[in-house]
Amino acid sequence: MKTAGVVVTYNRKELLLENLKMLVAQTVLLDKIIIVDNHGTDGTREFLEENHCFENDTIQYVYLPENIGGAGGFETGTKMAYEQGYDCIWLMDDDGKPVNEKCFEEIISYARHVHATNPKFMLNSFVTGSDASMSFGINGTYDVEKVRGFAVDGIIDGQINPFNGTLISKELVREIGFPNGSFFIKGDEEDYTVRARHAGAKIATVVSSEYHHPILEEVYVNFLCFRMKCKIEAPWKEYYRVRNRTVIFIREHKYSKVLRLFLSRVKDTFLSDCPKIETLKMIFKGLHDGLHKKLGIEVKP
Repeated sequence: MKTAGVVVTYNRKELLLENLKMLVAQTVLLDKIIIVDNHGTDGTREFLEENHCFENDTIQYVYLPENIGGAGGFETGTKMAYEQGYDCIWLMDDDGKPVNEKCFEEIISYARHVHATNPKFMLNSFVTGSDASMSFGINGTYDVEKVRGFAVDGIIDGQINPFNGTLISKELVREIGFPNGSFFIKGDEEDYTVRARHAGAKIATVVSSEYHHPILEEVYVNFLCFRMKCKIEAPWKEYYRVRNRTVIFIREHKYSKVLRLFLSRVKDTFLSDCPKIETLKMIFKGLHDGLHKKLGIEVKP
């Protein structure tokens, strides 16, 4: 199998370099590493040159003329790898990295096994944030050892944390297309996973292929004698969170999830220390545009 890695980056040159160092140290090497720089402003190219990254001819660097968001970056990188004829494409952000040198060997080995029975696959490395905690969780569980216990023969079937060390096959791309860049940020990975399920793809996490991603900060507040977790991002990010997930839920006829999403974002807005009026405006706009399936870059960062 010819393999390509796609790394989408934006102003995280130091973390990107750490990732690249691990990618080129794998026991099974990628045939190509495509770096999609989303019009960053931190001198990423010069930094990579200073660190001799481009002396490795497997690395292809692409600087986009404008910031088209993580979704646009993954669409661009996946399209490039597919059109260049690679059989498998390993997708990741710039702030993650393989935990050890066997990360890719383990996932590509399972991919070869799966390909014989189902060439359409979307496989994931095991995404951890520390020795004890998962970065995003699986089945609502964040304890690493408990999640490992979900595995059967080293595989957690039907569950992944895209796009963090996510391996997709050319056959899957041929059937369902590329990640949807019109999402801009947030939800594009969820959308792609749903589309892959509908296509009958093999979806699974390979536990022996461990991948690191920083644990997202959790915020807790006390409200009416209850300790509650809440997380609110910048208003423009909340817009895309609500809009894009609403689009997915409506398309999948999961209307109750739209209501739960909306109420949860309103609740967290009131509980959090954030610009409440601006955040609520973005949440309502996101709901409106999502219900009307209005995608694209509607709100600038």
